[in-house]
Amino acid sequence: MIGDQCPPQLRLLLLSEIAPEAVCHGIGLRAYHLLRHLPGEYQVTCLSAEQYTSPGASRSSSLRRMRSLFQMQRPYRFEPELQHAFDQILRDQPFDAVLVMGVDLLQYTQHCPVPVIADLVDEPLLATLREIRLQGLSANSLRMAKHLVELFPYLRRNCRRARHCILVSQQDARWLRCIVPGAPVSVVPNGVDADYFQPAGLPVNPREIVFSGIMGFPPNIAAAQYFASRVFPKIRTAIPDCRWSIVGGSPAREVQALAGPNIRVTGFVPDLRPWLEQAAVIVSPLVSGGGMKNKILEAWALAKAVVATPLGCAGVGVRDGVDLLVARNASEFAAKTIHLLTHPDEARKLGCCARQAVAVNHSWNDKAVLLDRILRDAVSAQPSLSASVPEARA
Repeated sequence: MIGDQCPPQLRLLLLSEIAPEAVCHGIGLRAYHLLRHLPGEYQVTCLSAEQYTSPGASRSSSLRRMRSLFQMQRPYRFEPELQHAFDQILRDQPFDAVLVMGVDLLQYTQHCPVPVIADLVDEPLLATLREIRLQGLSANSLRMAKHLVELFPYLRRNCRRARHCILVSQQDARWLRCIVPGAPVSVVPNGVDADYFQPAGLPVNPREIVFSGIMGFPPNIAAAQYFASRVFPKIRTAIPDCRWSIVGGSPAREVQALAGPNIRVTGFVPDLRPWLEQAAVIVSPLVSGGGMKNKILEAWALAKAVVATPLGCAGVGVRDGVDLLVARNASEFAAKTIHLLTHPDEARKLGCCARQAVAVNHSWNDKAVLLDRILRDAVSAQPSLSASVPEARA
């Protein structure tokens, strides 16, 4: 039996950017739901990295930024105070394992005396390569290329030391296995809280398109710009009174600049659900980034029709034309969105299939079962059994 050598109560230290209960998106949301659905015998202590971030960490002079282009450095900022706190808590309290949420925090586990399980979420080299391709030849792409060079040895060193590495999609896992041969890698996809994202029967605006996310996140910025410049004008030509809402906190200047008569930039909204439910179509026009998109699962749980780029629905396990429409270029994206706006019955059918896909394949409880299996393997020191799962199908 897996984990039969584990202690009756598993003492887990979570190293995360911020406390899981304090966030509603991204890695924190993933950590919150996975830990909440673990069996009751886990005793979890959280060490939040944000309280050890140095003031002014994100600011640097132009000269320093220029100099950094020619100096090899750590790929992620290192905080000595966080290292001290991490080492201290391991000295003061007994733990059976450490779960690290995010690739940037893996550097603090160099001398960790207990098994380390690294939930990288996305494979960072793949995501960086996509960003470089999108940026073209620019100062920013040069910085990213340098980051890529620094990241390669960082990943190989830290992932080899970890007892197990976790990613959200099969594509990301394949990349990491190539980069770090022999490293135990498993796939634990994201889930969605289908009880929270429950359709409330709100009326649908037949001309409303919604794109949601944290709008200061670079892949979301690039997606909004792509949709605004190459897709939405085609939709407006066919449906002049359609409206596109960009919904999400921390909108960057580039996103705010998109606001106009038919484009609304909301900024932070306290409850995303009404915005999604009242939309006729949800779009995910991502052209960069990696991993698995929570925005797709949330829209599906609300039984909404979705149009996405291949990257925008990567890792979700979609059936094109059954529970989502995949658009491989701007013209196709516009045409499929127009079709759903003008054929509401087909949009409703697509949304119903999507809701069923969530029920079958995207329960957080099922994902926590995979994490529990990995943690027990690590603690019992048995050979790791891959928790990798096939691409989910409805």
